[in-house]
Amino acid sequence: MNITNDNDKMEMLNSLLDEGESYKGTVIATILPSAKFYLMFAAIGGAAAAIANTYCYMGITEKSLNMAIINSVNVSKMEGAIKIPLDKIEKAKVSAGGIRPSATLICNGEKIKIAMTKIMLGSKVTGQKEGIQVICDRLSQIGG
Repeated sequence: MNITNDNDKMEMLNSLLDEGESYKGTVIATILPSAKFYLMFAAIGGAAAAIANTYCYMGITEKSLNMAIINSVNVSKMEGAIKIPLDKIEKAKVSAGGIRPSATLICNGEKIKIAMTKIMLGSKVTGQKEGIQVICDRLSQIGG
């Protein structure tokens, strides 16, 4: 059984870095689907629930928010990536309190909701709390 870990996290996230960039904070996160996403999959009924949450390794640099999408069966495999330049985020609403901080971003008029968990049971990823703090602080500066 594969377990999320720092080596896989950094290997995947580093593949998304632009030259000269480095991560200020990294975490495991969950990309939550929007209502629009659910409507798109309404025709397939129960299958929508199976693909509802997308897990990723997420890192923030001075210029971008990078997400390496994790394969749901083999967490050592990257399924895809999302790279959002911070200057393209129109609005960011951050809820940094509690055990599951979250951020709702508006980019190109589309809403992206991301949840992070401070305590990662069954994971070998370290620095989750610190990474959440850095990411929430930076996204809070965008506001909107």
